[in-house]
Amino acid sequence: MSIAPPHSQPEAHPSPAKRPHVQDQAPSSDDTPGKLFDSFPDGADLTLRSNDSHEFSVPRLYIVHSSPVLAKLVRNHSADDDDSTSGTSDSEDSESESSYAPVEIPYNRTTLSSLLTFIFPVPATLPSTPEQVMELLSAAQKYEMHTVLTRIRDRLSRQVPPFIRPENAFHIYSLAQQYGLRDEARQAARTSLTLSMTFDDLDDELEIMSGAFLHELWKYHQRIRGNLLLDLLEFRTNDARETLKDQHCVKLSNLGIPSWLDEYIESIAKNPASFDLTTFHLSLMRHTSPTTPGSSSCPSCASISSETIHDFWEALTAVVNNSFGRVSPSE
Repeated sequence: MSIAPPHSQPEAHPSPAKRPHVQDQAPSSDDTPGKLFDSFPDGADLTLRSNDSHEFSVPRLYIVHSSPVLAKLVRNHSADDDDSTSGTSDSEDSESESSYAPVEIPYNRTTLSSLLTFIFPVPATLPSTPEQVMELLSAAQKYEMHTVLTRIRDRLSRQVPPFIRPENAFHIYSLAQQYGLRDEARQAARTSLTLSMTFDDLDDELEIMSGAFLHELWKYHQRIRGNLLLDLLEFRTNDARETLKDQHCVKLSNLGIPSWLDEYIESIAKNPASFDLTTFHLSLMRHTSPTTPGSSSCPSCASISSETIHDFWEALTAVVNNSFGRVSPSE
């Protein structure tokens, strides 16, 4: 799965005295990582070096304002340089060299380049693979870049197709757990609820997930289903009946609500993927327009108002979200 780099205008940033000199357009998909940061002729007074030895000359002010961790690292680095160059006769040259002495950053060129695009007033770009994206998020989290982390997650949330989706949910969950990214782990775990956790269906995932993460995710699925079973039983007994009190279905369950609806709600606990408005409407349509010989339609359910459906779905959504919210994948 690849993530196409977004091509949008740069977002607004606080403006230091000097801005880096960069190209005006977003880089094309074939631009090499870090191209925007290969050279800053104006105001570059700090050099960052990736762990694969690529250097980025940038204005220090942006870096220290973006991260308290990097600000401390830069201060300590400058102090070390000052100590090592003190006492030399060529003090002016030494100061110039020390200001450009590289600060080592333990991430590769791709990650560091992308991270810088979310700091500087340039078109923000995401890496091309899920692994690189997760490392980018990890770097922003490690350096306590709260604003940058929010911007990255916002950009990911607007990806089409979504960054986290059923076909990569197990992989993203595994990466999120490795990097300690709780938000992404929670999103991936919830997305994975639409998938089966049987060994036959997990055959391919066993190669990319550790046994510990897989077991943790399985326990999460079990806790979610346990919560749903209890919460939905209470909903079927009370709220659902109250919401549909004016309906006169031809076939009621023993809880006093339409049987088709009772069966649908019960199915969500067994398969959370059933919690879907389209699936709900299909269940209603099968009830009101039966195809089984001898079955009759239900005029009452066929005439349920959109307002009643809206109220019912809103109440059901609150119950399901509450069940999901009480469980964390890391518990």
